[in-house]
Amino acid sequence: MSPERAGELRHASAASYAHLLRTVFDGHAERTLSPELLLSFHAGLLRYSPGDRGHRGAYRSTPDRSAFFPRRSMESIALRPSDPGSIEREMDELISWTNSRLRSAEFHPLLVVAGFLLEFLAIRPFAAGNGRTSRILTDLLLLQCGYAYLPYASLEKVVAERKAEYYLALRKSQASRHLPRLDMGPWLTAFVDAMRVQARELKGLLAAFPGESRLSGNQSSVLALLDRHREITNRMVSGELGLSRETAKQVLNRLVALNLLTRIGAGRATRYRRMEP
Repeated sequence: MSPERAGELRHASAASYAHLLRTVFDGHAERTLSPELLLSFHAGLLRYSPGDRGHRGAYRSTPDRSAFFPRRSMESIALRPSDPGSIEREMDELISWTNSRLRSAEFHPLLVVAGFLLEFLAIRPFAAGNGRTSRILTDLLLLQCGYAYLPYASLEKVVAERKAEYYLALRKSQASRHLPRLDMGPWLTAFVDAMRVQARELKGLLAAFPGESRLSGNQSSVLALLDRHREITNRMVSGELGLSRETAKQVLNRLVALNLLTRIGAGRATRYRRMEP
């Protein structure tokens, strides 16, 4: 494959991830964790990966030997991903457990989400794309649990910066998953710590936001318009505020740059919503 073609595929893969992430941000309330949703997410993520065409949107059908050592040690056995024949059953049980625990409110939602991720990444249900799928599912579940600030500070970036520590904690907890008492401590600590860092970074970003009292008259009027409507468009701003289309566009772009609005869609379908952490 030529370098140019490889670059095109990487760009397309990143675009498909970004598109799916946006659908999760915008429509998480209407989605329910299920095997069908999981498989559709996976298919969407690998849409532009020709090498994964045969198994996109389908559970793994061959053994995965990438996550454990070839030497037959106790650690390697504990960290071995699930056999293909048991994946569907284990995933059904995991999804059922997760939905049940989140509905019951018996446990803190972060504990449930962390438990789901620990088991999902131990099962490794797909031949490729397990990490990307897990990150999409993390955002979906956390948003559904009320962590509405997720779209405004990247949890994935925080994890990437602490990757070695994050995956070491994951392996430590996975090593005890078949024992009578699971030691979830290392993984839960790393997961909650990553979320704490994410929240701290968002707080820093918010501290730089301009006070609304320092906005221009047109900018304040656009925000007031959003108090009456869930979404606005350039055409709506122009018509209701008596501005030219170009002036309305400039005001909207400035509010997006100030992180007070978020832009949805493109071209004539572009809409704007108020960004609220």
